[in-house]
Amino acid sequence: MVMAAFLSMAAPEQASAQDAGGLSFYGGAAGGAFLPYAQGMAAFLNRESGLRTRAIESGGSIANLTAVQREANAIGLAFLPTVQEAATSTGFAQGRNYANIRALLPAFRSTYQIAVRGDSDINRVLDLDRKRVGVGPAGGTDELLFAVAAKDLFLKPQFVNGSIADLGDSLLSGGIDALWVGARSPIPAIADVTQKGDVRVIGLSAWDLAGLIERYPYLTPAIVPANTYRGQKRAFATVASWNLLVVNKDMPEETALAIVKAILDAPDLAKEVHPFASETRAEFLNDIRVVDYHPGLLRYLRERPAKPR
Repeated sequence: MVMAAFLSMAAPEQASAQDAGGLSFYGGAAGGAFLPYAQGMAAFLNRESGLRTRAIESGGSIANLTAVQREANAIGLAFLPTVQEAATSTGFAQGRNYANIRALLPAFRSTYQIAVRGDSDINRVLDLDRKRVGVGPAGGTDELLFAVAAKDLFLKPQFVNGSIADLGDSLLSGGIDALWVGARSPIPAIADVTQKGDVRVIGLSAWDLAGLIERYPYLTPAIVPANTYRGQKRAFATVASWNLLVVNKDMPEETALAIVKAILDAPDLAKEVHPFASETRAEFLNDIRVVDYHPGLLRYLRERPAKPR
């Protein structure tokens, strides 16, 4: 599995907030979607829950799962396929123990899209064979899912790593042939390159979509509406997958309950935390069960008042 090559990124270099007596909220790399979400959520929890929380820049999903595995007072964002590998000791987690991981809440869905130059001969995913494809930072969630898709479709693209911003510039200059990005749509990096130059956005064919969803249950179909990006006159289909908030099984139940209560009782998370946070709702839990939930969440669900009919 592609993730095995990036285990060296698993331990974040920054000191954890736990060392200072608070909660660590592990996000991701600068320029991605995880870090601003973690920063917004940490500020929100400081204000609304009374829990001293600090967002920490990290290497992404594997780094966050590794931190949460070892730290009782850590929260981490993790891509659902990576959580599944940790829970089942497959992929990057073969021979490694992630038994301490518990799901707390869904965070947001990442929708995967492909940007190519307007004069490119790339019109479908199969055309990416042997092309130079920007997939974000090495070991990141974008690279993970593109590796899955490429393997299933028998493609042999050339993976190009880097920050999404730099890869966008490289697409415009001809340094790469395509840019594969996953985030809540509209994806800022893709919106940026479509504004700067002649760039098209493409999705997956019905055949590609059906095959991936059948084989990988953590993927769901998604539609990107027409006019989401400049010059995009038609809607297109693609795949999406959840990102989760995960915690250690030994996080005190009262702490986890306070986190969940602050988040789920908030009237407008999108306004207070991050636009992506509008998807952080307990109603999505049945869609993402790959690992046990923390008792703090289960207690909240038992005790919360019934909604008026």
